[in-house]
Amino acid sequence: MEPDPVAQAGQGSWARYWAARSGHSGERDIWWALDRTKFEWLRRQLPPEGICLEVGCGSARLSTLVGTEGLRAVGLDYCAEAAALAQTSFARAGVRGDVVMGEALRLPFRDDSVDIVLSTGLLEHFEDPAPIVHEMVRVLRPGGLFYSDVVPKKFSLMCVLDGIGKGQHDHDGIPEYAFKGPQLLTMLRRLGLEAVRVVSSGVFPPRLPILGRIRAVREAQGLFCYGTRRLWSALDGTALAEWLGVYYLCVGRKTGASPGKSGSQTASRVDNLRRPKAPVAVLKD
Repeated sequence: MEPDPVAQAGQGSWARYWAARSGHSGERDIWWALDRTKFEWLRRQLPPEGICLEVGCGSARLSTLVGTEGLRAVGLDYCAEAAALAQTSFARAGVRGDVVMGEALRLPFRDDSVDIVLSTGLLEHFEDPAPIVHEMVRVLRPGGLFYSDVVPKKFSLMCVLDGIGKGQHDHDGIPEYAFKGPQLLTMLRRLGLEAVRVVSSGVFPPRLPILGRIRAVREAQGLFCYGTRRLWSALDGTALAEWLGVYYLCVGRKTGASPGKSGSQTASRVDNLRRPKAPVAVLKD
């Protein structure tokens, strides 16, 4: 297997990133607003119960929101600093969740074992994200929900003041690649998903690179963006969103019949989802 770009960037880069983010844990900044806006789009498609796996979970903000709907949340990351933040997110929200240490290219879970698999801001860090998507689809039950928001290297209104074509999510040698909607659509269909939709999204006002160093300013902008989210979301899927949006929303279903039983009925413990002999660490309260 070829070494992936994220691994080449080194766990140290991600460790520094998530260590820095720990100081912003719980902030209602623009990323907080974006997460909730994404979740409102995703929420309508969630099953009433089941197990949700977030791959490359980071601080697990999105799977925490999914967990508030009563689903079992599982976050996977290979960075200990991210795993600690994810556990904090679950605990703060009172969500029943587990954090698993592992790699996205070799998910330590059985085939057809989860009801929802998602990622947020992950796939764009791989020049070829197909092996990641293949693993995500592998662990998903037939008929299960696949979701990913992809934040490619591109011009966006939100990041225009950070430098043309670059945002603050470009940092510390961690690679980021450009993708277009049709590329993502073709890849997802080829890897075993049906009813695939790829929607250009994420048109939000520019961040303030200097004043934004002040927490009160960051939170004021986050609350403003969230309060006006329906205005910005109305642009989803338009040519304007293709030009000015910061991400693509991708969703599909694994090819095959819908599962008769959800993961919450068939596996009460994360350990029951594991592949035989797959080393994995589970962090719990």
